Amino acid sequence: MLKSTVVQSNKPSKGMKQLTTVMKSLQGASVDIGYFDGEIHKGSEMSLATLMTLMEFGSNDGKIPARFPFETASSTDNPKNNNVLRKKIKSGLTSTTKTSNPNKLLDLIGEHYVDAIGSLFGDTTRLLSNAPLTIALKGKDSPLIERGELLSKLSYRKPKKEKR
Repeated sequence: MLKSTVVQSNKPSKGMKQLTTVMKSLQGASVDIGYFDGEIHKGSEMSLATLMTLMEFGSNDGKIPARFPFETASSTDNPKNNNVLRKKIKSGLTSTTKTSNPNKLLDLIGEHYVDAIGSLFGDTTRLLSNAPLTIALKGKDSPLIERGELLSKLSYRKPKKEKR
């Protein structure tokens, strides 16, 4: 979750008034990253959202290890520590200020996190490797990738604003 605070002076400038308007337009706005249409994964007969939850947190019996791509991306791609994301947010705020439409900023954030999470799929330097049997069955060590369904269907959406 991104949070911000705007502190105004006694004599706000035109730019500060615009920024305050933009920040108000963003109140209650959000971006969700994941799987939303209930589509079924061909190999498992589970919904993509259910399968990804299993991949994220692992199975209770320990046969499927937790890999945490969503948690990893959200912790490593924090705007405080990520200059690329900070620049995207700044660009999106500038665009929003000019157009009074927050959708550009929300799209930039959604696209960034879809890319950040997607970049973890198959990355054994950042995710736990597959078990030897799984590698033998797949023919490669690519955690979270079998046929690419989870990766190709990862997306974002902008839900309707919450009423305050």
